[in-house]
Formats: sequence, structure tokens, C-alpha cells
Amino acid sequence: MSETISGYVRKINTKQGVGKRGPWTLYSVKLTNEDGSAEREPWYSAGFTLPAFAEGDYIAVSVTPGKKEGYFDLDARSVRKATPPAKQEAKQQASAAPAAAKMPATDKDNRIAYQAARNAAIELVDLQIRSGGLPLPKKAPDIYAVVRAAVDKETVQFFNDVTSMRLLETVADGGALEEPPAEAGAAAGDDDDGD
Repeated sequence: MSETISGYVRKINTKQGVGKRGPWTLYSVKLTNEDGSAEREPWYSAGFTLPAFAEGDYIAVSVTPGKKEGYFDLDARSVRKATPPAKQEAKQQASAAPAAAKMPATDKDNRIAYQAARNAAIELVDLQIRSGGLPLPKKAPDIYAVVRAAVDKETVQFFNDVTSMRLLETVADGGALEEPPAEAGAAAGDDDDGD
């Protein structure tokens, strides 16, 4: 029983080997849902012929259930490049208020957001330490505790900002500085006075 599905080609995987007839390459494909929103669970076997499409292409293809349950075969002869559906919903959501545009997150999305938040927090705390903005105690165990607490606090802050999109509605672009900072201005004034 054949079914035609559409989606973006997310990944083309190859497996190579040598058999009685010589070397072979087996191709399998990972597709997204029709609207490109998420990957479909199964890999689709494309057989031993190099697919006539590339990663990122939007295709329509006929698939049939494979020999094992949960596996599917892709009919390489039925593949045709297709036009992706219009992204009408995305345009409507983009015009809505950021608070209402809270993105549905999967566990994978949350793990990625957390890792990015953690990395940003580590960089920020490092900058604070180097610039003297984070006072450190004199004893090593106390230093670790202060740095760890600062990284944890900033990680939670960044993660919550990403998942709630809070900053999109509360932070305005400040533009460029109109005057140099006081220290830079004072240093510049010293050069002009007596020389």
C-alpha cells in the first residue's frame, strides 16, 4: 500500500560495503513534515541508486511500508521536486505580539536552548571576572562557589529569556552612545590641556 508524502530532505545517509557483486552504497533519507515544522520519525530507505535530490530540497515521493515494522521504502522513481506550502501561519505569528508567539518546544529544543544559555553565561561571567565586575573572594573553594553561583544564575536568566522570548518585548535598541564614557572623556581632556 503506497502513500505519497511531501517534505524537506533533512538528511541523506549512506552506508557502504562490499558484497559478492562488489562494492555497494545504500541510501536512506530523513524528511520533515509537509510544513517543514519537524522531522518525521522514520528513515526512508532509498535503495542503492544515488537520489536525484539533495539535502534541503522540498520533494514529493511515494513510500511503502518496509519488510520490518516501522521501516519504509522510498520509491526513487516517484520523486519529484515540489513547491513548499505557503507559510501563511508564520507570517501571521510574526505580526502577533512576541508574548503571544511563545514557541512550542520539544525536549531537544530545550536541551539546545539550555546549552546555548550555559555557554553564554560562562562567557558573561568570564567577562565580568576579567573586567573586575564580579568581586572574587581570596580562598579557592570560595572562588569556585561564587563563580558557580554566578554561572547558574545567568544560565537560568538566559534560558528563561529564550524560552519565554521576554527580551523581544521589553528591550529596545539603545542605538550608539552619544557621548564617550566619563573615563574616556577625562583621559581625552588630559591630553588637550597642557601640551
